[in-house]
Order: sequence, then structure tokens, then C-alpha cells
Amino acid sequence: MLDPANSLVRSYLGKAYYEEGRDALAGGQYGLARQLDPRDPTPYLYDAVRKQVGNRPIEALEDLERSIELNDN
Repeated sequence: MLDPANSLVRSYLGKAYYEEGRDALAGGQYGLARQLDPRDPTPYLYDAVRKQVGNRPIEALEDLERSIELNDN
């Protein structure tokens, strides 16, 4: 059963939106995932990729670094 309050589910939904080219919806899902579980590195990693492709390298680097921190390097 899919739990809408599950951070990982939100991250994967965001990834699916991103792959469909629905950038705004993807970003929203990553934001929700971060709120649901601030210690989950997944939404930071996926959002870093989205931001890098969207020519936002500084924000992408910040998210990537946060993902690494949360994943114990």
C-alpha cells in the first residue's frame, strides 16, 4: 500500500514527474519528501539532478552536499 506520508514514495513520485518533464510538480514532491523526513537523503539527491539540468548549479551542489551528509558520506 502506498503511504502518502512516506518520504521515499514522494521522492519516487517526484522522480517520475521529472522524467515526464513536469519540473514544477517534481520540485513540489521533493519539498514534501523533505518535510516528511528531513533525514532522508533521497529527495536532496534527485532534486540536485533536477536543478543541475535546469542550470541551477549552486543550488544543485548544495542539495548534493546535503544528500551526502545525510547518507554518511
